[in-house]
Amino acid sequence: MFHKTYSKHNDLAWENYSKGIIDKTVLRQRRFYDTFIELGIEPEGIYQIFETEFVELCPTKGHLIAGAMEVLNHFHPNFQQHIITNGFKETQGVKMRTSVIDHFFSTFTNSEDAGFQKPHPEIFTKAMKSAGAKAQNSLMIGDNYEADILGAFLIGMRCVYYNPGDLIIENIPTEIVSIRKLEELIG
Repeated sequence: MFHKTYSKHNDLAWENYSKGIIDKTVLRQRRFYDTFIELGIEPEGIYQIFETEFVELCPTKGHLIAGAMEVLNHFHPNFQQHIITNGFKETQGVKMRTSVIDHFFSTFTNSEDAGFQKPHPEIFTKAMKSAGAKAQNSLMIGDNYEADILGAFLIGMRCVYYNPGDLIIENIPTEIVSIRKLEELIG
C-alpha cells in the first residue's frame, strides 16, 4: 500500500516539476509528505528522513529495465548513444555508474544544466549540439510520451515510445513507433 501511494505522489510531483509548477526542493519535500498524509501517518519529522535516505540509497541499487543491457550492448559498437534527462544531476550520475552503463554514453544532457526540461525543444537542441548530431539523423527512445517522445518528435527526431504498460495515447502520429519490450529494438 505504501509503494502504490508513494508512486502516485511521486509521479504527480515529477509531472508538476516537469511543467515548472514546482521546483526540485518542493518535489523532494512533497512526495513523501503527501504519501504519509494520505496514509494517515503524521509526517512531521519522518518524511525528511525518508527523503534523505531515499535520495542517498535509491541511485545505488543498479536496477535496469528488462532488456536495457542487451539493447545498449547491441547498438554500442555502431551508434553513438546519449542521455537526455530531467532527473537530478547528482543522482543520475550515481545511477549510471552503479548500473555500469555510463561507458555506453558519449554525452549526458541534464535539464538542470541545460536550463530547460523535456519536452522543451531547447534541451533537445542543446543535447544534439553537444553530441554533434542533427535531428533528422537521431532517434529518441523514451518511456514518457509527452516529455521524451513528443518533445523530440516536434523538433524532427525519429522516435520510439517504450510503452510497457500499453498506455493509450490519443492521436499519436503514425511516424512514432511504439514498443512494449526494449528487445523489440533489436528485432
